[in-house]
Amino acid sequence: MKLIKFGIALFLCCLLYRPLSAAERATSWQNDKLRIDAYALQNTGQNIRVLVEFRLLNGWHIFWDNPGDAGRPVNFRWQLPEGWLVEKTRESTPQKFIFNDLIHQYGYGGTAYYLFEISLPKQEKKLWPDIALDLSWTACKDVCEPENAQLDVPLVSKSVWQKQYQKAVTTFPTIADMPILAQNNDFRMTLTFPGGDYDLQTEPFYFIPYERRMINADAPQIKLLNKNKQLQIKVYANLEDFIPSKGLLIYGKKAFVYNVIPLQSGTKSDGGYSLALLLLLAFAGGIVLNCMPCVFPILSIKAFSLAQSSKLNGHIRRGILYLLGVLSCFVLTAFLLYVLRYGGTEAGWGFQLQSPWFIGSMLCLFIFLFLTITDIIKIQGRFLNLLNRYAGISSFTTGFLAVLIASPCTGPFMGAALGYALFQPPHVYFPIFISLGLGYALPFTLAEMYPGVVRKILPKPGKWMNVLKLILSVPIVLTCFWLGWILYNQTVSPKRIENKEMWQPYNEKTIRQQIADGKAVFIDFTAKWCVTCLVNEQLVFDTDAFAELAKENNIVLFKADWTTENPEISIALNKYQRSGVPLYVYYPPQKATGEPLTYVLLPQLLTLNVIHKYLNTQNQDND
Repeated sequence: MKLIKFGIALFLCCLLYRPLSAAERATSWQNDKLRIDAYALQNTGQNIRVLVEFRLLNGWHIFWDNPGDAGRPVNFRWQLPEGWLVEKTRESTPQKFIFNDLIHQYGYGGTAYYLFEISLPKQEKKLWPDIALDLSWTACKDVCEPENAQLDVPLVSKSVWQKQYQKAVTTFPTIADMPILAQNNDFRMTLTFPGGDYDLQTEPFYFIPYERRMINADAPQIKLLNKNKQLQIKVYANLEDFIPSKGLLIYGKKAFVYNVIPLQSGTKSDGGYSLALLLLLAFAGGIVLNCMPCVFPILSIKAFSLAQSSKLNGHIRRGILYLLGVLSCFVLTAFLLYVLRYGGTEAGWGFQLQSPWFIGSMLCLFIFLFLTITDIIKIQGRFLNLLNRYAGISSFTTGFLAVLIASPCTGPFMGAALGYALFQPPHVYFPIFISLGLGYALPFTLAEMYPGVVRKILPKPGKWMNVLKLILSVPIVLTCFWLGWILYNQTVSPKRIENKEMWQPYNEKTIRQQIADGKAVFIDFTAKWCVTCLVNEQLVFDTDAFAELAKENNIVLFKADWTTENPEISIALNKYQRSGVPLYVYYPPQKATGEPLTYVLLPQLLTLNVIHKYLNTQNQDND
């Protein structure tokens, strides 16, 4: 009878028994120096977030990514299913340790958190597998000792995750909205920070690049405010041309992560290029902007107005009104752009064209212009005193509208001037936009003010005016189709990358991996509303010759589509010191891991010969 009872009990135990899952196994590791815990939360979709916590005990410390003069950062080795990707996204702010009054190190002596994001392959719907995390680190106190451990990574409830995450987020540095500018002249590196109210007596107060052993941790850092009230930090680098890609500013109890934009040799780091040169570049860029394809529709309206005008009186007034219309729109656009960027929005030149509402409004306006110019709709009565009879709009409105429709274009000279202006204080920022507007308005302002010159070029009014009306209405019709196509892509058509076998969507992590693997990389920053981009695509990128060129040179192609707002692409444009599209970036195969990356910015107007020239030059420089 006892045997039967024992058998029944054993049978019930077998029924109730189940092995412990990964979420139920112990996930802590501890010794006399530290304790480690790991937590995972599966988000909706294909992402999983993992938080790893280090609690240092008894005065021991571990090291940050850049350990300083000596040390080894924590190494994370994940055991993941095939195709799963992991990326470290945030980590706690480090502090400085001085070892034996000689060696300066960056690391953690209290509690440190590391945040990771795991991406599952698309369409994969697997349960959370058993995942192990192998860690190795060096712990230091009076001596330094290498250690390692293995942890299981469990899924936890949302409430447990939130509790741990709220603790971690208070230790993370703030990610700065704007980059810093850096210049290295003969090992002397100068870092210029965007505007802010800094007390130079605050302690601690120092900059740490993410790259290791590029500066001495104990090297003095000179802090000052330049004439533009911008913070500058000067420090000696270990390489004469080293420029960090990213760095951390420790400022009292605060910390900020900055991307870094290199300044070319010969430029000034105390506010950039000379203001006179920037104004000249902007003025020249404005003149050239009149020749860009996206401006043709509005200029055809102005040309038609000049051709039909039979009165020479009031021409000075009309010229001034056109100039004021252009300048007012440039200033208004610059002001809105300044406010958006100051508020943390990653906006750039042409930002309004990322809005379907703006595109829809422009489409309606250009349809109305076409109907009035072709006399399908005839404006009569008192409105004739307010609107230009021949163009359908006044000289002032023509100038204002000319800037709005020119927004998709970034021409020669203009890109460098505007890209640099975005990171400058107002007294540099706004004059550059005004200078650009003056250059843009100059040709038609002069034509408006001196109509007699135009009259000598054109034949006398007659039936040919009807033909001219039809010819000049063609760009307006094409603009209507173009705006409608943009609106469709923004609201209805799903995002897609054309020529998927050639182009990959922009992804900073993937690009870095390709560069690290020794591949050449070409990035096309484009948008559906950028006419210059579309022209380059038709004449260059969509040709068999370009495909063959990319294949022969083993170039990995990435397309950064900025048709709608995309903060990641906006940040990337800032990194290359540009404010809009088109932008073409080429990374040749890099010489060796650890050296500063080299790249070249190609012109906005491209041909296959231009690309051949730049590829050959860069490849020779890297041999």
